[in-house]
Amino acid sequence: MTDHGAPTDPPEPADPVAADPFETIVGQEAAVAQLRAAARNPVHAYLLVGPPGSGQRQAALALAGELVAEGARAAGDAAAVARHRRLAAAEAHPDITTVEREGPFITRDQARAVVTAYVGRCAPDETIGIVAMI
Repeated sequence: MTDHGAPTDPPEPADPVAADPFETIVGQEAAVAQLRAAARNPVHAYLLVGPPGSGQRQAALALAGELVAEGARAAGDAAAVARHRRLAAAEAHPDITTVEREGPFITRDQARAVVTAYVGRCAPDETIGIVAMI
Protein backbone atom coordinates (compact mmCIF):
# COMPACT_ATOMS: atom_id res chain seq x y z
CA MET A 1 0.00 0.00 0.00
CA THR A 2 1.13 3.54 -0.68
CA ASP A 3 0.84 6.40 1.79
CA HIS A 4 -2.52 7.20 0.20
CA GLY A 5 -3.96 3.73 0.73
CA ALA A 6 -3.73 2.66 -2.92
CA PRO A 7 -2.27 -0.78 -3.55
CA THR A 8 1.20 -0.89 -5.04
CA ASP A 9 2.33 -3.14 -7.83
CA PRO A 10 4.23 -6.22 -6.70
CA PRO A 11 7.97 -5.97 -7.23
CA GLU A 12 9.28 -7.21 -10.54
CA PRO A 13 10.74 -10.71 -10.27
CA ALA A 14 14.50 -10.83 -10.38
CA ASP A 15 15.89 -11.45 -13.86
CA PRO A 16 18.72 -13.97 -13.43
CA VAL A 17 20.07 -13.38 -16.94
CA ALA A 18 20.29 -9.61 -16.42
CA ALA A 19 21.98 -10.14 -13.05
CA ASP A 20 24.34 -12.94 -14.14
CA PRO A 21 23.90 -14.69 -17.49
CA PHE A 22 25.91 -17.70 -16.32
CA GLU A 23 23.62 -18.27 -13.31
CA THR A 24 21.13 -20.31 -15.32
CA ILE A 25 23.75 -22.76 -16.65
CA VAL A 26 23.32 -25.79 -14.41
CA GLY A 27 25.90 -28.49 -13.74
CA GLN A 28 28.74 -26.87 -15.66
CA GLU A 29 30.65 -25.12 -12.89
CA ALA A 30 34.12 -25.65 -14.38
CA ALA A 31 33.01 -24.48 -17.83
CA VAL A 32 31.27 -21.44 -16.34
CA ALA A 33 34.43 -20.53 -14.42
CA GLN A 34 36.41 -20.68 -17.68
CA LEU A 35 33.80 -18.60 -19.51
CA ARG A 36 33.83 -15.96 -16.76
CA ALA A 37 37.63 -15.76 -17.10
CA ALA A 38 37.29 -15.58 -20.90
CA ALA A 39 34.84 -12.68 -20.59
CA ARG A 40 37.35 -10.77 -18.45
CA ASN A 41 40.24 -11.39 -20.86
CA PRO A 42 38.84 -12.32 -24.29
CA VAL A 43 40.69 -13.75 -27.27
CA HIS A 44 39.60 -13.84 -30.92
CA ALA A 45 37.60 -17.11 -30.91
CA TYR A 46 36.15 -19.83 -28.71
CA LEU A 47 35.02 -23.36 -29.48
CA LEU A 48 32.39 -24.74 -27.12
CA VAL A 49 31.75 -28.46 -27.46
CA GLY A 50 29.58 -30.98 -25.69
CA PRO A 51 26.68 -33.34 -26.17
CA PRO A 52 23.21 -32.05 -26.99
CA GLY A 53 21.56 -30.54 -23.93
CA SER A 54 24.83 -29.71 -22.17
CA GLY A 55 24.25 -25.98 -22.41
CA GLN A 56 26.59 -24.90 -25.22
CA ARG A 57 24.06 -22.55 -26.77
CA GLN A 58 23.22 -20.93 -23.44
CA ALA A 59 26.90 -20.67 -22.57
CA ALA A 60 27.78 -19.15 -25.96
CA LEU A 61 25.03 -16.56 -25.62
CA ALA A 62 26.02 -15.75 -22.04
CA LEU A 63 29.63 -15.21 -23.09
CA ALA A 64 28.57 -13.14 -26.10
CA GLY A 65 26.37 -11.00 -23.84
CA GLU A 66 29.25 -10.38 -21.47
CA LEU A 67 31.52 -9.38 -24.33
CA VAL A 68 29.11 -6.89 -25.87
CA ALA A 69 28.29 -5.48 -22.42
CA GLU A 70 31.92 -4.65 -21.65
CA GLY A 71 31.71 -1.02 -22.77
CA ALA A 72 28.62 -0.43 -20.63
CA ARG A 73 30.27 -2.18 -17.68
CA ALA A 74 33.38 -0.01 -18.04
CA ALA A 75 31.14 3.07 -18.10
CA GLY A 76 29.35 1.91 -14.94
CA ASP A 77 25.98 1.67 -16.71
CA ALA A 78 24.33 -1.28 -14.95
CA ALA A 79 21.05 -0.87 -16.85
CA ALA A 80 22.84 -1.10 -20.20
CA VAL A 81 24.81 -4.15 -19.03
CA ALA A 82 21.54 -5.87 -18.08
CA ARG A 83 20.00 -4.90 -21.44
CA HIS A 84 22.96 -6.35 -23.38
CA ARG A 85 22.73 -9.58 -21.37
CA ARG A 86 18.96 -9.93 -21.88
CA LEU A 87 19.19 -9.25 -25.61
CA ALA A 88 22.03 -11.75 -26.02
CA ALA A 89 20.16 -14.46 -24.10
CA ALA A 90 17.08 -13.85 -26.26
CA GLU A 91 19.20 -14.01 -29.43
CA ALA A 92 18.00 -10.51 -30.24
CA HIS A 93 21.17 -8.42 -29.79
CA PRO A 94 22.01 -6.45 -32.95
CA ASP A 95 25.74 -7.08 -32.51
CA ILE A 96 25.45 -10.85 -32.14
CA THR A 97 24.79 -13.09 -35.11
CA THR A 98 23.62 -16.62 -34.34
CA VAL A 99 24.05 -19.16 -37.12
CA GLU A 100 22.43 -22.59 -37.04
CA ARG A 101 24.52 -25.31 -38.60
CA GLU A 102 23.06 -27.22 -41.49
CA GLY A 103 23.55 -30.89 -40.71
CA PRO A 104 26.17 -32.37 -38.39
CA PHE A 105 28.70 -29.56 -38.91
CA ILE A 106 29.12 -26.04 -40.26
CA THR A 107 30.13 -26.19 -43.90
CA ARG A 108 32.90 -24.12 -45.43
CA ASP A 109 30.36 -22.34 -47.64
CA GLN A 110 28.17 -21.54 -44.64
CA ALA A 111 31.16 -20.14 -42.71
CA ARG A 112 32.21 -18.03 -45.71
CA ALA A 113 28.70 -16.64 -46.11
CA VAL A 114 28.60 -15.67 -42.43
CA VAL A 115 31.99 -13.97 -42.54
CA THR A 116 31.15 -12.13 -45.77
CA ALA A 117 27.81 -10.90 -44.43
CA TYR A 118 29.21 -9.95 -41.03
CA VAL A 119 32.34 -8.17 -42.22
CA GLY A 120 30.25 -6.07 -44.58
CA ARG A 121 28.22 -4.62 -41.70
CA CYS A 122 31.10 -3.85 -39.32
CA ALA A 123 32.56 -0.40 -38.97
CA PRO A 124 36.31 -0.28 -39.75
CA ASP A 125 37.15 0.72 -36.17
CA GLU A 126 34.99 -1.93 -34.44
CA THR A 127 36.91 -4.08 -32.04
CA ILE A 128 34.17 -6.57 -31.15
CA GLY A 129 32.07 -8.72 -33.39
CA ILE A 130 30.27 -11.80 -32.18
CA VAL A 131 29.19 -14.67 -34.38
CA ALA A 132 27.74 -17.64 -32.50
CA MET A 133 27.71 -20.63 -34.83
CA ILE A 134 25.53 -23.19 -33.13
